[in-house]
Amino acid sequence: MAWRRLLALAVLGMLSSCRGADGAMGPAGADGPAGPIGLPGPAGPAGPSGATLTFQQSVVAMDVVFPLPAAAGDATHPPLASGYVSGDPVGGSWVQVSDAFSVDSPFLAFRFTGGAWTITMKNAPIGFSAILVVKY
Repeated sequence: MAWRRLLALAVLGMLSSCRGADGAMGPAGADGPAGPIGLPGPAGPAGPSGATLTFQQSVVAMDVVFPLPAAAGDATHPPLASGYVSGDPVGGSWVQVSDAFSVDSPFLAFRFTGGAWTITMKNAPIGFSAILVVKY
C-alpha cells in the first residue's frame, strides 16, 4: 500500500511540473496614486534687475568710452550690452557693433575697475553717432 502512495505522489508531482504554455497577458491595471513631493532645491542666483540704460555719444575719437553705474554689475557679473553706430542717426540706419575683437571694425570691450564697469566701443568711425544699450 505504501508503494501505491509513493506512485500517486510521483504521478501528481510530474503532472504539476508539466504545465502548458502561458496564455496572453491581460490588460494593464490602473495607475497607482502619486508619491509624495520631494524637497525643493536651492534657490538660483539672482537675475538681472530689469534696468535698461541707453547712452548716445558722437564719435570724436576711435574709442568711445561709456562708464556705467556701480549697480550695473559686480566683477563676476557683467551687464548685457549692445552697441550701435550710425552715420545718419536721425534718418539713416543703425549697424549693430560686434562683441568680437577686430582690428578694422567696431567692437565692444568691457573692463571692471574701481567697483564699476566701463564699456569702450573700439574702432568706431569718427563723425558717426554711437549708442550703447545696457541691461542689468
